[in-house]
Amino acid sequence: MHKTSTNIFPNLAIAFTAISASLDMVGSFPAVISQSSVGKTLITIQSQVLPFASIAMDWIIPALVGTALGLGYHSLRPVFHQKQALITDSTKNNNE
Repeated sequence: MHKTSTNIFPNLAIAFTAISASLDMVGSFPAVISQSSVGKTLITIQSQVLPFASIAMDWIIPALVGTALGLGYHSLRPVFHQKQALITDSTKNNNE
């Protein structure tokens, strides 16, 4: 059986931070985009939903959420793999 090493911890932190970075990016685009109705809506959502947006630190909370989820997954991964192994073993025993 091929064992793959998946480290989801940094991926989640980066993904959550990329969301706020994308909203910042829309706000930094030229006026044709940032002042459009979609651009204004995204900027409004950013300023209302993400704390610290007024000081350009809106990436902190999403990064912490992604880090917490990644660490939680990393901590619970042995439990999930153990349950999966038990299910696989019981399936093999039932088929024999």
